Amino acid sequence: MSARSPIETRPDSSSSRGVEAARTAVRPIRIAQVATTAASIRYLLTDHIQRLTDEGYDVEAVCAPDDNLPKVERAGIRVRLIPFEREPSPRADLKTLLALRALFRERRYHVVHSHTPKAGLLAPLAGRLAGTPVVLHTVHGLLFHDRSPWQNKLLGGACELWTAKLAHRLLSQSREDIDVVRRVHFKRADAVDYIGNGIDIARFSPDVAARAREATRAALGIAPGEVVVGMVGRLVREKGFVEFFEAMRRAMAARSVVRTLIVGRDVPEPGVTVLAVEPMLMILPPSAPNCFTASWVVRRSPSTLVLNCRWNCSSVISSSTANS
Repeated sequence: MSARSPIETRPDSSSSRGVEAARTAVRPIRIAQVATTAASIRYLLTDHIQRLTDEGYDVEAVCAPDDNLPKVERAGIRVRLIPFEREPSPRADLKTLLALRALFRERRYHVVHSHTPKAGLLAPLAGRLAGTPVVLHTVHGLLFHDRSPWQNKLLGGACELWTAKLAHRLLSQSREDIDVVRRVHFKRADAVDYIGNGIDIARFSPDVAARAREATRAALGIAPGEVVVGMVGRLVREKGFVEFFEAMRRAMAARSVVRTLIVGRDVPEPGVTVLAVEPMLMILPPSAPNCFTASWVVRRSPSTLVLNCRWNCSSVISSSTANS
């Protein structure tokens, strides 16, 4: 697709065709990349947006503000702020939907491209209501998996079906998710495309890990041979931390020298208890210098990276693990 699109005006009469032809302008294709939070823009979409901008597209990020907003803006990304609530809230979601529709009409985007679950529920509908020519959604991980409880499959499947029907095309980071989408008839086979996740898997090769592993463990204060079980995610029930901490409590009872490493926000939600493993618990917030290195280095033998979620498993993390 060319990065430039003709903006045509309709002539008032046949005698004005030459004038209108001279006035016909060409401007870059304008794209809205929509995610729930600035954190999603920063960690999932910065490289993607910068690449599109370098190729001549006019790209804006649309999200709710958070602590990551300044870093997104320092990366040269133009941001349009819209209020989003992560959890279901009919009143707040209606307000967000109307704000998105108004923004899409005002900015006259050629493409609305949504990411993350809540943005996927609201932005495609807003794009359709605003008359946006192309509405896309990227599946970063389905809201259910083959071992989900039936309630999660029902609710998650309904959300995914809603998004799939409103988007003109679906893009997926996982071939397995594409197979599921086609099998359950969420979308025609020719309207779903595999794009991968953009990770340079060379960074996760055994040679690179061997060189970086010991230095990173030392920087984190982990003794040689000490077992570390790591998990990446927000400290919330839906990410499986209740079950994870119970498993770690049992592991520590069987073997005392076991550390728990969490890469994510350091404040657990109510109901997620860390006291049982707290003496051997390390939490690295996303802003910590070692957090990204730690999230993959510590899983090397004898350590383990746990992928545990009640809804889905991150295709980014699992793909990088599978390819290493």
